Amino acid sequence: MKTNDDAAVSREVFVIKQCILARKTEVAKMDRKYWVCVIKRLVVPAIILFAVVMIALGIACYVISSDTVINNRIEIWIDACQYVDFFLPLALCMVFVPFIFVQNSNGFIQYASIRTNRRRYIASQMICIMIVVLIGTVIAYGLPLVFSLTVLKPQTVGSRNDLLGYVWGTYQVYHPYLFGFAWCMWKGVVAMLFTTFGCLLALYMDHLFVAVLLPFLYCMGENLVTALLQIPQYSIMTSYVLNRLSPSCMNVWNYFVGVGTFTIFASGVIFVLKRRKQDVGSKG
Repeated sequence: MKTNDDAAVSREVFVIKQCILARKTEVAKMDRKYWVCVIKRLVVPAIILFAVVMIALGIACYVISSDTVINNRIEIWIDACQYVDFFLPLALCMVFVPFIFVQNSNGFIQYASIRTNRRRYIASQMICIMIVVLIGTVIAYGLPLVFSLTVLKPQTVGSRNDLLGYVWGTYQVYHPYLFGFAWCMWKGVVAMLFTTFGCLLALYMDHLFVAVLLPFLYCMGENLVTALLQIPQYSIMTSYVLNRLSPSCMNVWNYFVGVGTFTIFASGVIFVLKRRKQDVGSKG
C-alpha cells in the first residue's frame, strides 16, 4: 500500500517525465533555450544566497571600519572576508547540491538520458551551476570591496604598511581594485571546486545531508590536521582566505597546494563511490 509520500514522489516523477517528453527536442539538442531554462532555475536561490553573503560582508566591513586600526582601506574588506569565507563551502552546497540530488533521486536524469547522453546532460547541468557560482561569488565579494574602498571611512587610521610583506602585497596596497577583483575570481574558482565536489557526491550518494556537509567537513578537518602538523600554509583555507597567516609563512605555491590536495581527495572519493555504485548495480 502506497503512502502519501510515495504517491507524491510518483506524481512528481510522472510530471518530470512528461516535461522531458514535451521538451524532447530542446533536451536532445541542448540549444540556447535549454541553457537559459537551466540557468533560470538557479537564479532565484542564487540571488538569495549571494545577497546574504554580500549583506554579511557589508555589515562586517562597516563594523571593522568603526573599531579597528586600518592602515589601508582594502584591509577592511580582507578582514571582513575571513568571517564569511569560513562558511562558504557549506552555503554553496546547501543551495546548489540539491538541484543535482533531486534530479537523480527522482529519476529526472534517467528520463533525460532517453533523449540525450547521460554524461552530456549531467555535464550541462554542472556547467550551468558553475557559471552561476562563479558570477555570483565575484559579485557578492566584489561589491563589498568597492563599498569598503569608496564609501567607508576608517575611524582609526594607522601608518604602517604591513600588507607589503605579503605575497602580491604591492598590488594590495597600490592597486586594490585590480587585485581585489582578481582575488574574487580566484575565490570563484575555489567555490566552483567545492560545489562540483558536492554535486558529484549527490550523484553517487543516497543521503543529501552527507553530500551537502562533506565539502565543509573536509575543510574543517583538513584545517585541523594541518594546524596540528604545524603546516597551516598548506591548508585549503589558506588557499582562498587572503592573508590568513603571517607573511613569513606564505609564498605563491601555498595558495595552490591546498587546492591540489582537495582536488585529489575529491577525485578519490568520487572514484570509490562510483565503483561501489557500479558494483551494487551489477549485483542487483
